Amino acid sequence: MQKRGLSGAVAAVALLGASYAVAQDLHGWLSEAATSAVALSGVEESMGAIPSITFSIRNTSGRPITAIAVSFRKGSDVVADYVDYYLAYPPYVLPPGGVWSLKIGASDTVVYWDRVLHIDGAMFASGAQEGLPERLAPIEFKRLGTAFEAARLAAIWGSLGEAPVEERAIDALLGRISGLPENIGDALGSLSEVRLAGASLDEVRRAGPEQRHAFLDGVRNAREDAQRSLLQLRGLPVSAEGPHARSRSSFLQSLRETYAARLAALADFLAKRKGGQNQ
Repeated sequence: MQKRGLSGAVAAVALLGASYAVAQDLHGWLSEAATSAVALSGVEESMGAIPSITFSIRNTSGRPITAIAVSFRKGSDVVADYVDYYLAYPPYVLPPGGVWSLKIGASDTVVYWDRVLHIDGAMFASGAQEGLPERLAPIEFKRLGTAFEAARLAAIWGSLGEAPVEERAIDALLGRISGLPENIGDALGSLSEVRLAGASLDEVRRAGPEQRHAFLDGVRNAREDAQRSLLQLRGLPVSAEGPHARSRSSFLQSLRETYAARLAALADFLAKRKGGQNQ
């Protein structure tokens, strides 16, 4: 891992055409990077009623980035954080020169930090990765969990046809979507009929605890989104008049389109990954 002190951070910023004054924005923070794809370009400290620190992390790679992983020390603990643009809707990327702003709240702003931000890795739109595999693997497995659950949900939405969505149909949907899985066994059991090109549930079973937990998070988050969507659906009229009026049927059609787009983005991710094909 390459150690970059303050002078290294200044050099990285200078390459972007900024002046030496930008270095003062780091407020004594240093960065230690496992990849040169991103760099710490600014730090803003707010010590008001709600103290916070905001890190500006810039894409210096010249390539579109889909995820960034960082960590920092809080006493004897390591606090890890990341951003995954692929799981946003619609999915997007951090373009070359773009900045991710990471804000740490008051509960995490403590005086005994070593004031070093560790840049642990980056994932690219091409499918390539740079950095520490153990820090990027949880991001990949959360995407896998999201992909498997999104495929299951897309099949449920598609099974409804064009008939008006009555109350009993919504109740049936809630039953099919089911509750949130409490553990990885529950999650894998609910996905046993889902098949995805480029991934299999066997690789999740073989994975370590952190990767399995990330997969479970992906499943739970996607299922929670579906449950919220059903609550919205229940609050709409069965039919509505006017070109802009929302009905249950129009909302359901919008859901189908949303999941089709999400599955297309996740299929692109699966096609480019190296770990799970045909396993």
